[in-house]
Amino acid sequence: MAIDDYPTPEFGGSPWLRFRTLDPDWSVVTTAQEMDDGGADYNLEADAPILRWEFEYALMGEYIDVHDGHRESAKGITGDFSFTDPRTGLVYAGVRYEKYERSHNKNAVQMRSVGLIQRP
Repeated sequence: MAIDDYPTPEFGGSPWLRFRTLDPDWSVVTTAQEMDDGGADYNLEADAPILRWEFEYALMGEYIDVHDGHRESAKGITGDFSFTDPRTGLVYAGVRYEKYERSHNKNAVQMRSVGLIQRP
């Protein structure tokens, strides 16, 4: 079953408190071969780096169900979905949850800390 796009405000999600794009991570897809003379040779194992995004939310009402429901439909870190970067409009396919932390209170406002990742 297809998973809906990540719920940014354009896709029915809540406005965020904080959103940031982390620097691309090339280290995981790069191998180094050190030479006896002290030099090194570097090879890329993939054409693209690992990409990450982080969101912080203060959720109320229906937005709690929207965000928690999307994570549930992705079955945690298992399912992938599309993510449209709200600042650039670029669409990334094959994105997954890297983290999803909930506040442990039953207040009307609930905090969520969300990390998304796209691996090559």
